[in-house]
Amino acid sequence: MNSILSVGLKGLITLIISLQFISCTKDEDADSGGQIYTLYRNGVISKDMRLHVATFPTDGEKPDWNKENCEKVANFFNESQKEKGHDARFWCEKGVFKK
Repeated sequence: MNSILSVGLKGLITLIISLQFISCTKDEDADSGGQIYTLYRNGVISKDMRLHVATFPTDGEKPDWNKENCEKVANFFNESQKEKGHDARFWCEKGVFKK
């Protein structure tokens, strides 16, 4: 029970922090030195769908700051989906949202 609670609390904190960085961005990566990352997920009906979830455009202190945070959120959502028995998959791609 404690491990479920701690994972849930860590996940909630990660989610709250990551939601602060969801935004619409320009078509270029120039504002953060090309280090913008975007979080995607597949669809419930079609596993081939590529749906935009969040964009991480912040200038961090480390070069991989956006990548690391995007991957943390993707891992959290993937674990959450696994625990619930769902097939949704989350992943990160470098750059702004592209259809």
